[in-house]
Amino acid sequence: MSLRELARRAHCDPGHLSKVANSHKPAAPHLAAILDDALAAGGVLKAAAAAPVLAGRRGRAERGWLTRGVVTFADVEAVAEITGTFRGLDNKFGGGHAHMLAAEYLESNVLPMLRTGIYKEEIGQRLFGVAAQLAHLVAWTAYDMDDHRRARMYFTRALELASAGDHLFGGEILAARSHHAIHLGDPVKAAEFARATQQIAHKAAVPALLAEAYALEANSHALLGDARSCASSLLEAELAFRRSDPDAAPVWLRYFDEGYLAARFAHSFRELGEWGEARRYARLAADALGLAAGLQSRRIVRYIGDVRKRLLRHHPKEAAVTDFCERATKLLGAN
Repeated sequence: MSLRELARRAHCDPGHLSKVANSHKPAAPHLAAILDDALAAGGVLKAAAAAPVLAGRRGRAERGWLTRGVVTFADVEAVAEITGTFRGLDNKFGGGHAHMLAAEYLESNVLPMLRTGIYKEEIGQRLFGVAAQLAHLVAWTAYDMDDHRRARMYFTRALELASAGDHLFGGEILAARSHHAIHLGDPVKAAEFARATQQIAHKAAVPALLAEAYALEANSHALLGDARSCASSLLEAELAFRRSDPDAAPVWLRYFDEGYLAARFAHSFRELGEWGEARRYARLAADALGLAAGLQSRRIVRYIGDVRKRLLRHHPKEAAVTDFCERATKLLGAN
């Protein structure tokens, strides 16, 4: 399934995607028309025009391109660096700390740069790519905060931007959509997104992304109670992961390691009621409770709360369960 088709299913006009993707030399009027159509309904452009430019070093960079009217590689790399800073905040403290800062920066600085800036083709492609990564981060942090309407909106926007700037990163966005659909209890849609990610990963020959896609597909099968298909997808995920090289993976995929894959395996076995296998893979993953302490993430807190309830239901008198539940209550305020 193409990015164009997935965007259509995500309530995004596919015509916008084809116009952007087939444009070899982005020009300000053309981009303005596309982004006006895509964003004006939500009042984003109005907010962007009224919002102040962020202060400090990055503020001086944006004023530079506004003064010149021309976007340079230095301007684009500044966006990439700032996005990395927001990603670091998200990884360390959770989506609640990073979301509004990242969203404001996207809407008040980066989207106007895309719309009104003048740039060469190679700069435009890089700009669309880093903008897609920023929009993806905004979507993910909204998801982290349980704001699923905003998460869907920004995932769709990220997919539009990636279609013009970084087709491979579009696969990562589709994987995130699959993850989101699993979380919302829609395994059919989750499987569609996962298979679309597989197509992109196969074509680009990126085993780590392929492993992620198969693991997400396995989660979808598990939610549907299809143990045989789940096992098949888990096997493909493991085989793809064995072929992956962490040093060769894109920077935005470096998080996908053995611990992350083990956690996804544990999720699948848990949904199938295979508690022994779920326990084995969960032990390979990180200490989630310790990592979750201090994070502003409603999603993580709910995950811990779900584990707590399941443990109390099945093993209410186990000392280890009592200890875990006490730690969860102390660290996260889990009920």
